[in-house]
Amino acid sequence: MSIKDKIEENKREFLVLFLIAFVSLFIFIFLKLQINLHEWGHTTVCVFLLGGEARIKQTDVGWETTCYTEYELARNQKLLYLMAGAGVELLLSSILLIIPPTTVLGGFMLTHISYSLIKGAYLYDIQHAGEIMPVLNMLLNPIIQYLLFLLTILILILSFFYLWWFVKKVDIPFV
Repeated sequence: MSIKDKIEENKREFLVLFLIAFVSLFIFIFLKLQINLHEWGHTTVCVFLLGGEARIKQTDVGWETTCYTEYELARNQKLLYLMAGAGVELLLSSILLIIPPTTVLGGFMLTHISYSLIKGAYLYDIQHAGEIMPVLNMLLNPIIQYLLFLLTILILILSFFYLWWFVKKVDIPFV
C-alpha cells in the first residue's frame, strides 16, 4: 500500500469518525433528548412503580416532573423517584459506551450528567435526595463535583479514541 493510499484511508476513517460523532451529538443536543430521558425516568417511576399521575411542565429554570399520588410517598419511594432521572441517563450512557458506534454519545451523556451536577441542573433532585439519604450530600461538594467532571471528560476523550480504533478496524463500504 502506497503512502498516498494510506493517507486516503486515514482521511476516510476520520470522516467516518466525525460523521458518527457529529450526527449522534447533533441529535441529542438539538432534540433535547437528554432532558427528555431525565424527565422520562421520573415519570416512569411515578406512573409504573408508585401508581401516581405524572405531569411534566416547563419552569423558569428548565423542566420539572411532578408526581401526584393518593398517598404520601415513603422515604425510599421519594428517593427512588428523585434519583430516577439521573439513573436512566447513567444506565443509558453506560450501555452506549459499550456499543462502538455510539461510544462518543455515551461519553457525551456522562459528561453532560457531571456538568449538570456542577451547574446545578440536578441540584434540586440531589438536595432533596440528600435529606433522605445524607451520603448523597457529598455530591454537592465542589471538589467532588469537579473531580467527577474531570473523570467524565477523560471518559469522553477515551470514547473518541475507542471510536477511532473501531473505525480503523471495521470496513464501512458505504463511505
